[in-house]
Amino acid sequence: MANQLHPAVNYLGSGNYHYITQALLSFIGQPFTLVLFDHHTDALANPAENILSCGSWVTTSLEKITNLQKVIMIGVDPALSVHFPMEERAKIKIFKESSTVGDPFFLKELSLCCGNEAVYISIDKDVLSKSEVSTNWDQGTMRMAELLRILNWLKKNHEVVGADICGEENPGFFIHDPYSSAVKRRNNHANLMILQQLLN
Repeated sequence: MANQLHPAVNYLGSGNYHYITQALLSFIGQPFTLVLFDHHTDALANPAENILSCGSWVTTSLEKITNLQKVIMIGVDPALSVHFPMEERAKIKIFKESSTVGDPFFLKELSLCCGNEAVYISIDKDVLSKSEVSTNWDQGTMRMAELLRILNWLKKNHEVVGADICGEENPGFFIHDPYSSAVKRRNNHANLMILQQLLN
């Protein structure tokens, strides 16, 4: 991925499939930091040794992927910000929900956390406000403009070796259902805005 003109950007579907990110991370052949935009930590203890879930893939990635140096989580629900194994805490930095808005020191602190390492960007759209998109999980309060601002900063200041986007909702299977059509239009528009920011 790092040798491409633009980073590979993968769409994973709903947040239920966010664990696919672990497989994508395993192909990165250099030390890197995972920058995760998510309303949830996805860093719970593994339910079983041979089970990978959307709630534990970050923990498993830290355990198994040698090149993954640390994880920076942005937009996490404050109530969930302590829900990850004690042994992984030294490798995880959390910016809680709403901590990025209006804080003049946020990007400076983010820069210190990233250091000089390459970054992989993973975005679960449930980090965004319901006024921006609809997902199949509870959502945060981040606005699209704020997400794009941070993505722009990451691109300008770090080598981006790849990215993925999830958080689609499947509100129905009826093509002419007005609610389903509206949700898909909003989510597709959000996907396009994020993709343009990552690739431009």
